[in-house]
Amino acid sequence: MKDNKLLPCPFCGGEALIKTSRRYPSGKEITAYSPTCYNMACVIYDADDNYYRTEQEAIEAWNRRANNE
Repeated sequence: MKDNKLLPCPFCGGEALIKTSRRYPSGKEITAYSPTCYNMACVIYDADDNYYRTEQEAIEAWNRRANNE
């Protein structure tokens, strides 16, 4: 079973969250999930435009980055 908990931000140690948005790859609307830092003073606050098609993929990507894997 995968862990659904986001690790702290690797830059500031702050809380992370998953944002949702609408994207239109190939003209079809999808819900996109983007991990980001919640700390507005952080260098990466809302700066990462990567998105994933599932919340679990976004969590796993964030946690890999936070672990420097």
